[in-house]
Amino acid sequence: MIGPLLIRYLRSRLGVVLAFYANTLLILMLTGLVLSYRHISLWEHAPYALLLTTAILSAYLGAGFLRWLPFARQVRRLMDADLDALANLPPGGDADQEAFRELIARLYGLAIADRTRYQEAHQRHLAFMNLWVHQMKTPVSAISLIAQRAARQEPEAAAAAMAAVDEEAARLVDGLELVLNMARLQDFALDYRIEPVALDVLLAQLVNQRKRQFIRAAIFPELAAEPVTVLTDAKWIGFVIDQIIGNALKYGAQSGKAGQRLRLTLTAADRTVTLTIADQGPGIPPQDLPRVFDAFFTGENGRRYADATGIGLWLVKRVLDQLGHTIGITAVEGEGTTVTLAFQK
Repeated sequence: MIGPLLIRYLRSRLGVVLAFYANTLLILMLTGLVLSYRHISLWEHAPYALLLTTAILSAYLGAGFLRWLPFARQVRRLMDADLDALANLPPGGDADQEAFRELIARLYGLAIADRTRYQEAHQRHLAFMNLWVHQMKTPVSAISLIAQRAARQEPEAAAAAMAAVDEEAARLVDGLELVLNMARLQDFALDYRIEPVALDVLLAQLVNQRKRQFIRAAIFPELAAEPVTVLTDAKWIGFVIDQIIGNALKYGAQSGKAGQRLRLTLTAADRTVTLTIADQGPGIPPQDLPRVFDAFFTGENGRRYADATGIGLWLVKRVLDQLGHTIGITAVEGEGTTVTLAFQK
């Protein structure tokens, strides 16, 4: 590591070395010339030696200054310029300036990449918030309308209306959870804790939390989970699994297919734990499968069914990437979708 740096250092001082030896050679020549004449005093010609040394030094410094000046002027101008001006640094006049220019170019590239990521994240956030606010207006309006009608209905009809209100409220809760988790994901490193999590227990809790939605959607859950514990974050992995279950319920209910089942299978083999969530909903068109994890991509199902934001699976993929787990999706259009999560013990 030191060798290349030493070579670079010596190369950058090559001018000084050459000037030093040229100056020494001239002094030796002058000394020899003076000593060849016995009647000439060496000290009488010392000013000539000093003059030659000064001339060589001035020539070296002048040439170095001319090489150094353009870069230094540009750096001074950049003190009050914006970030993009860093892309216009000229080549350095010496090795140190060139190394400095390379460093600035590298930092500029990193800064531009960070700015681009921030702008993209900001645009995604704005687009999602606009979409989310628009979609949340629907359940709010529905709740208000149902409440107005229920006030004028008989108790039996009012009970049915309250069930409809409960369904719309569940949509609101799902939407709020989605936007809150999107906000938390910006500071993921500050909001997660890796610990042993019993996935079989967590699966049972998540299915039980959505039992009313299973009943309303006429979808029967089938849970086959052997006792398995993995290292992960309980809250975030719960969000991931719940998001997948919610998608299955949403699209399954709107597809109109009768007698649907949602199978959740948890198995362990060697050092890998696999969770498979298979629904019998509308499936996913094959041309849409490669893009299901893209932000705001809804595909054919998004145009065919309501409440598609294209943000849920994108968040799921980002969370799993942060946790170090993997996800895969297969689907047959018209028959169903299978989501597979893989964990390392």
